Amino acid sequence: MGKGEGPNPTMTEATDATLDVRTDDEIEMDALTADERRAVRARSESMVVIPQTDPDGICIGMYDVHSESGERYTIILDHDSGCDCPDTEYNGAENCKHRRRVAMQINESGCPAPGQPLGDYQDTLKAVRTRLEDEREALTDELETVDGLLDGLE
Repeated sequence: MGKGEGPNPTMTEATDATLDVRTDDEIEMDALTADERRAVRARSESMVVIPQTDPDGICIGMYDVHSESGERYTIILDHDSGCDCPDTEYNGAENCKHRRRVAMQINESGCPAPGQPLGDYQDTLKAVRTRLEDEREALTDELETVDGLLDGLE
């Protein structure tokens, strides 16, 4: 979406399909429709959304989503299939959890929409990086402890 243009209909669909779902721990996932499950997962799973930008730092409408599973998916907001994840590819999901998460990040966390500058979202990405580095350090410490215990058993 360029400056001054109306909202992207695909973005609106992804947003509408994402933001109205409860994320209580009490939700019985089996009782939900596939779309409702995608919406819950979009909000509850750990994902990092990184907008792709042009050399001037303007979002080009493509986003890399690093999923809790360790996979990276590319989301293109102005494209029918929109995501290269298995849910979209094999199940024909119009708004998979990755696409929904991009919509959430744009609407709730300052992630730039297509045509907008990266701006303050850089600070969000830096905070995520710091959190992940801290988690990596904690995991490294835990691995060293386990290695020490295993070495003692041999």
